[in-house]
Amino acid sequence: MSNVGLSGIELVARLEATTSPPAGVDTLFKLVPVELIDAAADQPRQSFNHAALDELTQSVWDHGILQPLRLRPRGRRYQLVAGQRRLTAATRAGLKVVPAVIAELEDDQALAQALIENIQREDLNAVDRCEALRRLRVNLGAQSWEEVGRVLGISRRHVYHLLSISALPEPIQEDMRRGNLTEKHGRALLRLRRDEELQDDLWRRIREERLSGDEALQAATELGPGRGQAAVESPRSAAAVAPPRVGRGAQADLPGAVDALLRRLPHATMREIRPLKKQLEALAERLAEVLTDAFYEDDPRAE
Repeated sequence: MSNVGLSGIELVARLEATTSPPAGVDTLFKLVPVELIDAAADQPRQSFNHAALDELTQSVWDHGILQPLRLRPRGRRYQLVAGQRRLTAATRAGLKVVPAVIAELEDDQALAQALIENIQREDLNAVDRCEALRRLRVNLGAQSWEEVGRVLGISRRHVYHLLSISALPEPIQEDMRRGNLTEKHGRALLRLRRDEELQDDLWRRIREERLSGDEALQAATELGPGRGQAAVESPRSAAAVAPPRVGRGAQADLPGAVDALLRRLPHATMREIRPLKKQLEALAERLAEVLTDAFYEDDPRAE
């Protein structure tokens, strides 16, 4: 799909064309046997909050499925487009058939519907939502994150808050996937990303003291100056990055650092590739820091 930039109106038109049934094809509402429904391999939701899933299963048991699933036909079977949690809960509750809206959709249309529904659902964890955002931008051919935000009805700042979750260490991201940490917890921990010890300490406090998201944000602010940034960078993290660290006011160093590495890569020997790879990873991390700092500094009320 083309990556040419689209205006807000063009993006909405693309979205409507992507999520609506093709011309001449009607949607069909029917009860579908659960055993005939297959999950798509590229479903946006990669993990479940088991406690929330237990509650949904009980609700399905008591009241049935109130919002139909969305399916597309695949031969004599059906592929799930949207409603993965509802389907899982229905299976656990022992339902044999489920209500569904069925429409013929191309692969990119089905993926867009699944991505948009999951991004907009509150029960999707921040890590899966971050990944879904990236995939939606590619699927829509949007040039900027601001355009993606307009399609979803969320601000550019909120988009960047969601994307910044990917800068957290993998163990913290896994905790978010399990539903133990909210998006606000993640943003609090991001404020301490320059000091691993402070970040680990706050992460421990969130678990042991059961801090809410707002309490975690307040704790991050109190742990260090500069809206929770550590006054002195951790020696462990400072030693791991060979190029000079880019912080506030030093963003201009980034283009030069990237250009220097790109000039070296074509002529690098196998022995030199590994340290160059580490430098590229360090630059990527610093870029994420600069972007996150810019959005925090634009509006200190952005919680």
